[in-house]
Amino acid sequence: MIKTKVTKLLVVECKRCQNRRKTVLIGQMICQMCHLKEPRTTCGVCGKQKRFVTEGSGLCPGCVKRATLPIQIECARCGKTKPLTKSGGEYCTRCQRKINCGEGRCSGCGMARQFILAKEKLCNGCYMARYAPSGLQEYLETTSISSESHLPLFRHLAGLVSWERVDDEARRRFSEFGRLLQSHHSEDPLTWGSILKLQSELPGGSFARVRASLQQLGELQLDPSKDESLEDCKRRIGPLVPISSLAVDVIAVLKKYDLWLRTERKNTPNSRHNHFDTLGRFWRWCAMRGLPSLATVERAHVEDYLHTLGLRSKCRHCSFTKNLTTRGESPPISCENLECRARSSFEKVIRCVESTVRGHRARIGVFFGWLKDVEEGIEINPAAAVQRMRGRRKKGERRTRKHTPTIQYYDWEVIDPLLKYPEDSRMPAEEAMVLYLLLHNAFYMWELQTVRIPSQCRPTALGAAPLESLEDVLTLEWQHRELSRSRQSLGRSGEILQMEPKDEPWLRDLVKRFMAERSKKLRDPNNPYLFVGIGRSPRAGYVGSQYFRLLLESATARITGRVCTVNILGKCSRLLYVEFGGYESFRHLRELGLEGHQARCYAWAKRVRVVPKRAGPHPGKKR
Repeated sequence: MIKTKVTKLLVVECKRCQNRRKTVLIGQMICQMCHLKEPRTTCGVCGKQKRFVTEGSGLCPGCVKRATLPIQIECARCGKTKPLTKSGGEYCTRCQRKINCGEGRCSGCGMARQFILAKEKLCNGCYMARYAPSGLQEYLETTSISSESHLPLFRHLAGLVSWERVDDEARRRFSEFGRLLQSHHSEDPLTWGSILKLQSELPGGSFARVRASLQQLGELQLDPSKDESLEDCKRRIGPLVPISSLAVDVIAVLKKYDLWLRTERKNTPNSRHNHFDTLGRFWRWCAMRGLPSLATVERAHVEDYLHTLGLRSKCRHCSFTKNLTTRGESPPISCENLECRARSSFEKVIRCVESTVRGHRARIGVFFGWLKDVEEGIEINPAAAVQRMRGRRKKGERRTRKHTPTIQYYDWEVIDPLLKYPEDSRMPAEEAMVLYLLLHNAFYMWELQTVRIPSQCRPTALGAAPLESLEDVLTLEWQHRELSRSRQSLGRSGEILQMEPKDEPWLRDLVKRFMAERSKKLRDPNNPYLFVGIGRSPRAGYVGSQYFRLLLESATARITGRVCTVNILGKCSRLLYVEFGGYESFRHLRELGLEGHQARCYAWAKRVRVVPKRAGPHPGKKR
C-alpha cells in the first residue's frame, strides 16, 4: 500500500480579523475570508492575478514556492526522473494525480482501472464517454469554417451524427477533421482521386481519424453511377504512388507507360505497383549520379545499380548494415553504430537474392523496351536481355529435375472437429462461417475477401431490413475477375454460389446469426462484401488477409489446440472431394474453380501430411 503525506492547515490567530482560524498561507498567518479580501496584482513570472505579490521581485507565493523546490527528483512510484509536484513530496505530477484519485473496479465498465474521477469511481474511458456528446455538441456549435466549399461538407457530416452512439472517438474524429478543413484550402472538386491524394499527404497514426473521415465523406457524397468508384480509382492511381516524388517530366513519361501496361499488357494493379516501385528506386539512384534524363541511361548504369542492389556491408559485431552506392565501394573504416564503433568490422553480404535481382532487371528492361519500340525515345535498350546460347548438354553435366508436385493436408483428427464446428449454434458466427466456407466450399484467401451478398439481401440503410433475408436465399456472388499476363485461371468469377446443404437447419441458423453480427459492425449499407471489418478496416471495401489469418488462428487454436492456415484447410477440403473418385471428383473440383490440369493433379500428386504447430499463449494476436 502506498502512503501519501498530507499537509494539515494550522489553526492560528489571523493577523487581519484577530480570530483563531485555519491559515491559508503559513508565512502570512491569514484566514481564508481575509485572504479573499486582499487586492490582486499581476505576477511577473506566471502572469496571473495573484494576492501577496512581493514588491521587489514581483513574484506570487506560488512562484516563490516553485522556485525553492528541487528541479527534478526520482519518482518513488514510476522511478523516472521528473519535476517535483509539491514541496516535501516523493512523486511526479502524473503519479501524484493517480495516487490522489486511486484505483480499483470502475463503476462504468466494471474493469480494474485507474480512476480519473475518484468520487464516482470512473476510469478515463468511461469519464470521456459520459461527456463526449456534450463536448461534441459544443464543438459543432462553436466551430467556424471559413472556406465556402468546405463548410457544406462539414455540415453534412455533422447532420449524420447518431447522438445515441457518440463516444470520445467520434468527438476526437470531428475535432481533428474540423481542424483539417480550417487549415486546408483547395478548389479541386471532390473526387476519389483528390481524397486519396490528401490521404497520402497525411501519413501515420496521428492522422488516422482524419483519413477515416475523408473516406466516409467520399462514400456519402460521391455517386457511384456518376463518379469514379473507389476501387477503380485505386486501380488507376494506386500503382503510381512510388513515383509521386519524382520530377514532373519523369512522372509524365511513366504515366504513359502505366497506360500501356493497363491497356496492352493487361497487368494487374499489384504488378504495375511492382514496376513503378522498381523504376522509382532506379531513377532516384540515377539522379544521385547526376543523370539528367532517361535517354542518358546506359548499360553500365543498369549493371552498377543491380550490383548495388544485390550486396551490402554488414558489421560482424553489431549486425549494423549499410547499402552500397557504387560498384567497388570500400566499406567504412569503423562501424557507424554509435554503440559499436568497431574498426575494420564490415564485410559484404547478400542484400537481395539472385531471383529478386533478375526481377528488377526484367522490369527495367520492359520499361526501356517500351521507351525504345513504342515511344521511340531512345535508340538502344540499356537493359536488354542477354541472348544465351542454347547448345547441347555437356558430357557429364547433370540434368536439372523439376520438383515433384505435392499437396499438403492435415490429419482427420484435426479436420473432424473443424467440420462439426459450424453446426454448433453456441459458437461465434463469424468463425463458424469462415470454417464453413473453407471446409465445405474450399475457398481461397482472395475468395474469402471478395465474396459478395446478393443485391436483394443487402440493407437499404443502416439498421434497416433487406428485401430478402440471406438465410432464405442461401446464395452468394463472386466478384468478376479478368485475366492478366500473370493470372492464367479466372477461378470462380461472376457466378452464383449455392450454399449447401440448404435443407439442413443448422446452415440457415448459422447464416441468420452471422448476418445479425454483420449488421452490428456494418458502417456502410452499400458494402457488398460478406465479411466486414471493424476499427480501421475499410468502410466499403473488403477486409485484408491479416484479418482472416488472425481469426482462423484464434478459432482453430481454441477448437483443436493447433494453429491451422487458410491455404492448407482449403486443400484438405478439395482432397475430401477427390474421395468421390473418377469423373465425379473431377467435376466437383472443376466446380470449385480449378482448371483441368489442376483438378487432375489432385488425383496423382504426392500428399504430404502437415502437423500444425501448437497454439501459443495468445493465438490470433499480433506479437
